[in-house]
Amino acid sequence: MGKDKNMTIGKRFAGINRAGFALWSVLIAAVFVRVLYLIQLSSSDLEWLLPLDMHFYRELAEGLSAGRGVPGGALSFNPLYPFFLAAIFKVAGNGLLVPRIIQALLGIFTIYLHYVAGKDIIKGYGKGGEFQSEATGIFAAAMALFYPHFLLYEGSLLATSIVTLILISSFVLAIRIDHHISGISSLKIGSKKLSPLAAEFSLGLLMGVGTLGRPNLFFLLIPAVIVWLFFRRGRVGNGRFAALFCLLGASVILSLPIVFNAAETGRFVPVTSHGGINFYIGNRPGANGVYKPPEGMRGDMRGLVDDARKRARQQIKGELTDGEVSEYWFGRAVEGIGENPIRWVRLLGRKFLLFWNKTEIPDVIDISFYKESCPVMNLLFIPFSIISVFAVMGLFVLFLIKRNRAIFIVFTGSALFSVLLFYINSRYRVVSVPILILSASVFFSWILGEVREKNWKRLIALVLFVPALLFTFVNREMVKINKSAMYAFLGNQYISRENEEKAEMAYSMAYRLDPGRVEAGINYARILNRRGKLDEAESLYGFAFKAFPDFPHLAIEYGVVLERLGESVKAVELYRYAYKIEVGEEKVLACKYLSRAALSEGKRDRSVYWIRKALEVVPGDEKLVKLLNRLQNP
Repeated sequence: MGKDKNMTIGKRFAGINRAGFALWSVLIAAVFVRVLYLIQLSSSDLEWLLPLDMHFYRELAEGLSAGRGVPGGALSFNPLYPFFLAAIFKVAGNGLLVPRIIQALLGIFTIYLHYVAGKDIIKGYGKGGEFQSEATGIFAAAMALFYPHFLLYEGSLLATSIVTLILISSFVLAIRIDHHISGISSLKIGSKKLSPLAAEFSLGLLMGVGTLGRPNLFFLLIPAVIVWLFFRRGRVGNGRFAALFCLLGASVILSLPIVFNAAETGRFVPVTSHGGINFYIGNRPGANGVYKPPEGMRGDMRGLVDDARKRARQQIKGELTDGEVSEYWFGRAVEGIGENPIRWVRLLGRKFLLFWNKTEIPDVIDISFYKESCPVMNLLFIPFSIISVFAVMGLFVLFLIKRNRAIFIVFTGSALFSVLLFYINSRYRVVSVPILILSASVFFSWILGEVREKNWKRLIALVLFVPALLFTFVNREMVKINKSAMYAFLGNQYISRENEEKAEMAYSMAYRLDPGRVEAGINYARILNRRGKLDEAESLYGFAFKAFPDFPHLAIEYGVVLERLGESVKAVELYRYAYKIEVGEEKVLACKYLSRAALSEGKRDRSVYWIRKALEVVPGDEKLVKLLNRLQNP
């Protein structure tokens, strides 16, 4: 009897040692991959590639670290990442390597948490016991290691990798609270016991922090978790106090942006004031489930926000706060849904299919460019289609074995609907991937358990369903990826590095890939103008101005090219047009060019007149005053 017991214990320790070896192998591989990635990224043209969202976060973080504070008015951005980045800049300077190293370390910890969560999901289930629990954790960690988009966003100046970590951390804490309530295990972090109320409060705090980085996800997840806990019943007790303390923890964090926005605007704005235009883009008539700005609006997010503000003010015919602009566009979207609810239901169905589809829809950052410059990324071979298919099968298995169904409904449902309410792209979807990986890992470990138990009929029936799901549902070609935006940002990168030859090649490729995209034409026209290719630039500016007549800076640029070509009359018409439609910086710029044009015709009095008009917009401007004095006293 004693001999048999010793053999059982020996087998158990052997299994744990194998699991430990597998886990360390995954984590060491994760370190190796990230070191190589940072080296290759730092030596490539992509090192300083900062699309507008990243550039905005960097500039804001630099201002915060220098003590300049946030811009006035309600927050028009998700505040988590700029403050995270500002803290790093304060300590380590404004370089990009240190934030990337820190995000890589957080990425490695995220992989480890996949292992922890995977173990917890199957804990105490079936005859497989510890083996099946460890297997689920190892499968989850390995899939997280080999999914390339986790690594991609760790190298980007975006909140994505941090929000991903917050989501998987929330899941781990939630499932341990659930196991405590149900009596499966005591509440521990490592070997340290936790007070249930402290753990529940911490879960609320953690999800509250998540709202500062991805409000659309965590504003769904927080109430879903609270409701789930409130109705949870188990051997140890019920979850009513857990729900209460979770709500208190979340409220502590949520109160910060709410109080700030109320103080700035006198209105209730939960976190940011740009959610309305995003909701409109994703649900308006003509939406197709992916990012597609309305006609006449720029495609980049900062330009889109400016254009949305301007158009809302034109429609209302009055001044609006950012919060009121957001409400205007949200209302427009709701009106469109109300006018044709069947169209909207079909659109939701398309977005649902896109969510599970294999296509990684880039949000400017296209992974194919990074794979060319950073070859180590080609080692990460698990595509989303594999995760997607096996995640669906894992959800089915969870319902089959009747374990942790509610928590997966809460987290998967919140992640899914947070994207469906807006539009589908890789950056929005990648945050939900940890939950999908955990579900897929359940399916893999379930297969192992069925093989050990020799339940061949049920195993074969479910396994045969995988290819049917893959080829009829997940692998459908639903979206054609356009790489134009990525080439445009490469062009911006080369311009900032004063490499006009490469910039022209990049802008040319962006325009050829998407000649109907106005921004592509403008960028190409600008570089052609800089390089003296005026006839080609004039043609492109004409096309862009026809599409964007309300963009005064474009009118001025077009006028400059026409003036260089000797068409001064047309140029002056464009400068006058820009002067009439704008009241700020562009109006001053138009006055300067009108003054220059008048002077070139020998009309000094007219030239003086336009400088005085500019000074009406910016009274006392030092440069304009000096220019006026030179004109009046030649």
